[in-house]
Amino acid sequence: MAAVGPWTGPGAGAEALALAVELQGEVTCSICLELFREPVSVECGHSFCRACIARCWERSGSGATAASHKLSCSLPCPQCREPARPGQLRPNRQLAAVATLLRRFSLTAGAQGERGPPKAGAAGCAQHREPLKLYCQDDGRAICVVCDRAREHRAHAVLPLDEAVQEAKELLESRLKVLKKDLEDYEAFRSTEEKESKELLMPTSLCPLQLHLSWDRSRWQPSERRLGRSSRLCGPSWWNRRVGSWAAWRSCPGR
Repeated sequence: MAAVGPWTGPGAGAEALALAVELQGEVTCSICLELFREPVSVECGHSFCRACIARCWERSGSGATAASHKLSCSLPCPQCREPARPGQLRPNRQLAAVATLLRRFSLTAGAQGERGPPKAGAAGCAQHREPLKLYCQDDGRAICVVCDRAREHRAHAVLPLDEAVQEAKELLESRLKVLKKDLEDYEAFRSTEEKESKELLMPTSLCPLQLHLSWDRSRWQPSERRLGRSSRLCGPSWWNRRVGSWAAWRSCPGR
């Protein structure tokens, strides 16, 4: 599929054009190179059209069919190759909203149903050869004054093209700010989670401090009693070799 090119058109100033170009980079799928359709984000933070990433995983031979999307198996992200779980795809509504706005305000379309970058030399209405000075909100495209008088647009909401461009610019700028803030919050959250995960995965070690245990005789009495019971089978000679004087232990009070 062809890449989405920058938009130009009558009434579109340099600022609006620059904004459109910047926005297109934010909302273009790296697989199909078109504006997002039903975008989803994987665990590494990259976003793709839901259908695009499904087809990509299926073509990879990993068996990532629709049924396996519910499993917790890991598959490579098509962009950075980090492991991603198909069952953890999250809809990205902010990207979807901006992509929809960019499609809606494609002011260079010369006829109904025409979308995308303008053709070379296109300077007005393809049907009436008149300048595109108006914007039909119902059809989401630029029209000429003759189109405005036609029965097709008679009951439609129509704005001056310059006014529609300014309105679109303000709306897109506000959406872009929200999108960038959400991306910053996500990156901060991801960084914190990675740090905590690394801390949890650090190998545990014994306390380096030497433990000073009491040599109180009462701590050893249960062991002595167990040893004493063993001595009935092994005899005094074994006890003398392991513990000491058999007679001294026999005379110990509290035995």
